[in-house]
Amino acid sequence: MSVYKEFFNFIDDPFKLTPDPDYFYCSSSHEEAINLIEYSISTRKGFMALIGEVGTGKTTLTRVLINSLENVETSLVLNPFLNSEEMLRYICSDFGIILPDKFDKGKVYELLTKFLVRLYEEGKNALVIIDEAQNLSFETMELIRQLSNIEKEDAKLLQILFVGQPEFLEVLNKHELRQLKQRISVIIQLKPLNEEDLENYVNYRIQKASKYHKILFSKEAIKLLYDLTQGNPREINKICEYALIAAYNEQNKKITKKHIEKAFKEISPTHIIHTKTFEPDHNTKKLSLTLITFLLLVFLSGIIVYFIFLQNNKPYAERKAVIYSSSVENFNIKPQLDNKTVTNDNKSDNKSVQKEKVKINLTTDNNTKATLSKNCIHFLVNQKLRKSPSLKSKSNFTIPKNSIAEIIEKRGNWAKISIDNKIGWVLIYNKYNSLINCENK
Repeated sequence: MSVYKEFFNFIDDPFKLTPDPDYFYCSSSHEEAINLIEYSISTRKGFMALIGEVGTGKTTLTRVLINSLENVETSLVLNPFLNSEEMLRYICSDFGIILPDKFDKGKVYELLTKFLVRLYEEGKNALVIIDEAQNLSFETMELIRQLSNIEKEDAKLLQILFVGQPEFLEVLNKHELRQLKQRISVIIQLKPLNEEDLENYVNYRIQKASKYHKILFSKEAIKLLYDLTQGNPREINKICEYALIAAYNEQNKKITKKHIEKAFKEISPTHIIHTKTFEPDHNTKKLSLTLITFLLLVFLSGIIVYFIFLQNNKPYAERKAVIYSSSVENFNIKPQLDNKTVTNDNKSDNKSVQKEKVKINLTTDNNTKATLSKNCIHFLVNQKLRKSPSLKSKSNFTIPKNSIAEIIEKRGNWAKISIDNKIGWVLIYNKYNSLINCENK
C-alpha cells in the first residue's frame, strides 16, 4: 500500500506503471489508432503495425483493443525472442488448438488452417498481436509472413498486428524483409499527449483512484510536467508518483510546481531544471519603457514628415484637381445632364435595386431551408451501434453498410441515431460514415 493513499483518500494507486485497461485514457491519438485497427481487422487487411516510442501506451492500448473486439479470436505474443517453431506452437496453443506431442510443421499448419477456415465460416475473425516486434528475428518474421498466406480468394483469414518502437520500421527497410514490408497495409504512429490531453490524463487517473471528485495538480504543475515529459504517459506516471510522495511529506493536499521539481530531481538527479527566468529591476524596466516610447515617437514623426514631403512635391495642377474633387463631393455638385440621360440612369438604378432585392430574398429563403434541414448519417461500412458514446460501450447491433439514419443528438465525435427500432450511438469517422442532408437521402 502506498504511503500517501490514505492521506489523499485514494482507493488505488493512480499512477501505477502496469498496463491496466481500467486506467486507459483515450486521447485523440489513441482513439484514432483504435479506430484504424478495428477497421483494418473488420475489412481483413492482413498485416498492420502500431508504432510508438517507449512509454506511449502501446501495450495498454492492445489490452483495451482485445477487450473491445467482438467475434474475434485473439493471440497475444509478449515474448518476441521465440524462434519460429516456438512462435508457431505458442500461437496455436493461444488459439486453443490441440497439437500433437511430436512437432510436425506440416501437421501444425494443417490444424491452424482448419481452425481459421472454421472461424471464417462462422462469421468470426482471428487476430495475432506481437508486442516488441522490433526484437523479432528474421526467421520468425518469415514464419509470420508465411502464416498470412492462409487465405481465401476474397479474404485474409488471419490478421496480424505488429506493436513496436520506431526501430521496427528500420528493421522492415532491410532488403531481405521487403516482401513482408509490402504486405503491411496500415502503419499507425502513436503520438505523445499534448498539454491539454496531459491535464485530462492526470485528472482522469486521479478520479479513477479516488473516493471523491478532486483536482490535485495546479495549472503551473501541469505545465512543468508537460515540459519535462513531452507528453510521454510512462514518464508522467513516474513523476506524478514521486510528486504525490513529496506533497504527502509536507502534508500538502495540492500538487504544485515545487513538488514536480522535487519529483523530477529524484528520478533524474543529473538533470538540471531551468525554471528561473530573468527578472529586470525597477531601473531597467523604466529605461526600457523610455527607450520604447522614444523609438515609437521617432517612427510616427518619420511617417508624418514623409507624407508632408510627398504632398508638397506633387504638381500644382494635381493638387488643385484633388481640392476641386473634394469640394464637389462635399457640396453634392453634379454636372448638368439632359432629361434622357437622367431618365435612363434612374431606370438603370431601379433595375439594380430590384435585382438586389431578389438576391436578398433568395439568400434569405436558402438560409431558412438550410436551417430547417436535418442531418443524416450514411454508413460506408458495417458499424457497431453502441449503448453509450464510448468505444468501451458494448454493442448489441451492427448497422449494415449503405444504411442511412437520422441524427437525434450529437456529442463531440459521436452521434445518437434511431435505426430499425433501435436507438444508440455511433462514432462519426470519415472512413466509417459521412454526414448528409436528410432531404437528399
